[in-house]
Amino acid sequence: SCRKPKPGLIYKAKMEFNIELKKSFFVGDNITDHKAAYKAGVKSILLNKDFAQKCKCLYKKDILSATNYILNFRVRNGIGYFPFAIITRRDVIILFNL
Repeated sequence: SCRKPKPGLIYKAKMEFNIELKKSFFVGDNITDHKAAYKAGVKSILLNKDFAQKCKCLYKKDILSATNYILNFRVRNGIGYFPFAIITRRDVIILFNL
């Protein structure tokens, strides 16, 4: 249940770090990352333009751009800044708790 596109890794991170999934972003580099995020109810950002276009999800060119987007999202919505959990594996995986 942890192999993407199954959302097991996301659920494991939710339990370990007390993450509110509906208020989180999942940053990845593959369509399976987007699918796992979708199944878990997490907003996704892909770092691969071709894959982002195929699944019609948000694209950012790198982790810095994705991080800036997420921080600006919080400011635009009056949420403010926050501590975030970073979970890394062989793939690029980041969960930001809002």
